[in-house]
Amino acid sequence: MKKNVGYLLGVLLSVFVISSCTDVYKEADAESEEVVVPPGETYTAQRKYTLNVVYYVPADMMEFDDWHYRLSGITLHMQNYFYENINRYMHLSGEAADKFKFGLEVNDVNPDFVKIHFIKSTRNCIDMQEKNLPEMAQEVLDYFNQRPELKMSNHYLVYMPAYEGSFVKHYYPSADQGMVFAGSDTDRFKIKYFDSPRARASFLYDLGYILKAFCQACFVPESNSGLDSPFLSLMGSTEVQGAKSNTAASGPTFMLPSYNCLKYTSRIISGSSFVAGTPDKIRLMVWDAMYLKGTQLFNDDYSYDPFDVTIDEVQILSKAGIDTATVTSTSTLLSVMEADTLHVRCSFSTMAELSGVVLFDDPWRTYEYPQKWRVDLDEDENYESGWDAYGMYVSSTMFTNTGGNSYVVDFTIPMANFSACLGRNPRGATEVFNRELRFRFIGKNGMAYPHVATSLKGAFEPPLRNVYEVTSKKFSVGVTNEFVYLHDIATRYGTWEER
Repeated sequence: MKKNVGYLLGVLLSVFVISSCTDVYKEADAESEEVVVPPGETYTAQRKYTLNVVYYVPADMMEFDDWHYRLSGITLHMQNYFYENINRYMHLSGEAADKFKFGLEVNDVNPDFVKIHFIKSTRNCIDMQEKNLPEMAQEVLDYFNQRPELKMSNHYLVYMPAYEGSFVKHYYPSADQGMVFAGSDTDRFKIKYFDSPRARASFLYDLGYILKAFCQACFVPESNSGLDSPFLSLMGSTEVQGAKSNTAASGPTFMLPSYNCLKYTSRIISGSSFVAGTPDKIRLMVWDAMYLKGTQLFNDDYSYDPFDVTIDEVQILSKAGIDTATVTSTSTLLSVMEADTLHVRCSFSTMAELSGVVLFDDPWRTYEYPQKWRVDLDEDENYESGWDAYGMYVSSTMFTNTGGNSYVVDFTIPMANFSACLGRNPRGATEVFNRELRFRFIGKNGMAYPHVATSLKGAFEPPLRNVYEVTSKKFSVGVTNEFVYLHDIATRYGTWEER
């Protein structure tokens, strides 16, 4: 018994000595202490251009304790997420792979801290709502304009405390600048909670949204993977929220997507119930990774100078198809859209050096509740409706050079990869709706055509954006309904086989 008492006293003395020599960050309800070495005064930039990270606090609110350590952890997690996602397609290691990390300023004493600028706003919480984004962005820009030596790039990650009306949203102050405003910080906004599904659900709910908004601030548009992918696109959605649609205070109600990025963390659905997230399944698609690696934060030789592409000809060919009038039952299901394959050829010329070309098949599903499809918004080049746009990427190594700066790129698209998850069911027995095939040309050095800061989808005209119609028919089979989808590509554009 005496030996046990002596051993216990020794342990207690050891704990006392360690604790007395170290600064400690401690949660109020924690059972154990988290030991953190405080940051030093100097920071080193990891590369030529680094992300400007800001903690932006309303005038009528205090910052949360330990914000520098917590937000550094979140930012380093984001850096690693994009490093891993881009390198999945590059297959590099060591220093060669490290160049695909976006730049940060890292503390010289403790690399768990990154440089974060503290800005105390002159605006109260009520004046820091999403509608105030232009004024908020200007206040952040003014801080750096008055201290030009502190500005490290054209990209900003602006954390804010969580308050009533706080939000996560990207914003473009100009065609070559991108910002993320993330009103998500609390005293529990800690990356250590990422390892627990329930903790992620409670404290890191917005993290997937911040990852998505970061991409958008780097000029990446929304798009989605198809059924051929085992992963879900960070930038897309396969679902709509239905009755949970949001209503603007002074505008119409829209049926909004339930973004895949929600699944990056877990979700509380009611009371203490939650839906476990699937972090490793939420990834960048290849076309987004190939674009992102050329942008300023990932590429010292970037260029945001716009370039032009002249599309000389587009051929869109399908199977011969069948006449929609002949479809009288689901017995013809296997001979229609789900069984078709498109062959798309784009002939173009450009002076730019390209990484590749993306072809998006985008179903028009912008819907104003309760009974109105908003075709005008789907046509609008600056309305973000690409969340369900299925992408196909072809690298420039697969281009055919037809002389000088002229090229041909070919796409083969099995429509089964996306029609089942992206079809639109008719409200009656039959409904006709539009889809479009549109192109995005990805430069090697951080620019694309179209460039999302000035035009998300490009001007609504062929051959950049090519519309076709889909007829959706409903048939009653017993007590259930079945749906058949038929497109008009064969008659509108042409076929690659005889009827």
